[in-house]
Amino acid sequence: MGINAQLITPSGCAGRLGSLVTDADLGNSPLVQATELCLHKRGAKCLACVKRCPVKAVTETGIQRRRCWQRLNANQIHGEQLRGFAASTHVCGKCQVLVPCILKIPKAG
Repeated sequence: MGINAQLITPSGCAGRLGSLVTDADLGNSPLVQATELCLHKRGAKCLACVKRCPVKAVTETGIQRRRCWQRLNANQIHGEQLRGFAASTHVCGKCQVLVPCILKIPKAG
């Protein structure tokens, strides 16, 4: 998980997840071998997600969920494109775009 509370996968963090319940045998073959995928948590210079947050809800130490939630609510009320969507669909996502982990596991450089 990045410090923006987003899951980082081999395909990056730009996506939305739901739940999947299965009794399928998934084996014992992890997709990710690294113990930490967030560059900042790994000790590398990054914090791109912190810089991308328009309301400063994402900080070096984590996410201020109430501030983020207030932005999400405002987006739904004032955002023309989001009117009429279910409450569970209002999103901002600014902390997930133009960051090193958007489409892949980031490499420290």
